[in-house]
Amino acid sequence: MSYSYTGKKILILGCGTWQVPWLRRAREMGLKVYATDWESRPEGLSYVDVFRQIDLKDKEGSLAFALEHQVEAIFTSADIGVQTAAYVAARMNLPYHSEELAFRATNKHAMRQRALEIGLGIPTFRLTNTLADAVDALAEMGYPAILKPVDSASSRGVFVVDNPEELYASYEISKAASFSGFVLVEEFMRGTESSVEALVLGGKPIILGICDKIKSPLPYRYDIQLNYPADFSPAQYQLIHEFIDKLVHGFNIGNGIIHVELMVGKDDVKLIEFAIRGCGSKVITHLMPATTGVDVMTWALHAALGNIEPVTVNRKNPGILKFIMLPEGKVKEITGLDEARAINGILACDVEKKPGDIIAEIRDGRSRPGYLLASAASKGELDVIVKKAMTTIQIEMDLND
Repeated sequence: MSYSYTGKKILILGCGTWQVPWLRRAREMGLKVYATDWESRPEGLSYVDVFRQIDLKDKEGSLAFALEHQVEAIFTSADIGVQTAAYVAARMNLPYHSEELAFRATNKHAMRQRALEIGLGIPTFRLTNTLADAVDALAEMGYPAILKPVDSASSRGVFVVDNPEELYASYEISKAASFSGFVLVEEFMRGTESSVEALVLGGKPIILGICDKIKSPLPYRYDIQLNYPADFSPAQYQLIHEFIDKLVHGFNIGNGIIHVELMVGKDDVKLIEFAIRGCGSKVITHLMPATTGVDVMTWALHAALGNIEPVTVNRKNPGILKFIMLPEGKVKEITGLDEARAINGILACDVEKKPGDIIAEIRDGRSRPGYLLASAASKGELDVIVKKAMTTIQIEMDLND
């Protein structure tokens, strides 16, 4: 169906680097784009008609801005903006998720509680807000365990601890990464970590991609590589599909994008966490459209305006998100990026550092130096493309002693 959006007003919460594809697409659809960001001069500013510097957590400030301009839709691709978007939508009668769902999708403790109620597999956990609480919890649960801020993202403040000494060293760092000051102490789950990208239409999920992951060295838990499709058995894929159906129904997710992180065992699946937005690092904006043929951004912006379009997955090509990791030291020179981007099959790649920048220990997803996304018709072809790009990109470093 064809829609005319010329002059219709959409408020997009977040105007930084990762929001640029959404801002650009909204403009291409003829929408008048309003945006907020905590930065005064964010990267996406050139794609915005009306901008105001407002922290994405500021519900009242965001509502006042939306009411002032009588926006007709609201959208965010940033976890930190989800509760604010739901708050504004509820008070302006705009299409979006409920405030209850927004809270459960961004507060890991509330998420765990609801998952228990609906019978989803989850790790054993305890809610803490002091080191003494955590010591008591692990005296009962045992090691190893994971410390996880209840309301953070990008693996900020997430640590694996194997003994009391590591707990004492890590707990306050984890707590500092939590907006509310609460930390989950969780069982360290065994298995293969996976992510699922899906669109939900009228309470029915349509899965776009399922990956397996290469994770960082312990004690941190950020991603290094996502491989689509995942190397799972048919029985494991069936378990994942059943799990996603149960999650969507149990959390009462009506329409929109979901990103679900799972631990997949031989005979079971457990929830790590989920989000009511797409996977970051251009997976949902670049990789899923390339591997499936689904124009995810256009679909999601239609949905934000209350128009739910049918979805047909035309293909299931292999794809990869590979993070470019660097040792500790100083960046001297970066070459080959433009040549790598020109390789057929490379969807996007960048090194978010420049000569003179210092590379410190990488502890979470925010500090990964660069990334590469690619897709091809076969796994063998994809491997060749990625290898060629990675050898084309040359980064000279002065290494720390």
